[in-house]
Amino acid sequence: RGYLQALASKMTEELENLKVMGGEEGNRPRWRNRRSQRLDKMELLNLQSNLQSEIQAKQQVTNELSKVKQECVTLETKILEQDAQIEKLQSDMAEMETKYSQLQNQGKKDEWDGKS
Repeated sequence: RGYLQALASKMTEELENLKVMGGEEGNRPRWRNRRSQRLDKMELLNLQSNLQSEIQAKQQVTNELSKVKQECVTLETKILEQDAQIEKLQSDMAEMETKYSQLQNQGKKDEWDGKS
């Protein structure tokens, strides 16, 4: 009787082992699932990293564009100031030429008046 109990318990143990081993085959799909999830997560992290890199690149381009626009506005302001200065100088020059002509004409008139 003790022999039979030992045999029964040994057989139960082996049956448990077989169930566990058979269960490992049942775990393979879970293992594949976990692996697939890990790969999906890695791909997602990779995509997030790429997206972050693109966002940073876009931000740099936006910053550079803003800087160039500001420089453009500054240069346009300087051009307008210089255009105004050129107009004033041209006006001053025209006024001086008029005065010079008047003085020349006055000088010639005085000469004519002096000869008579």
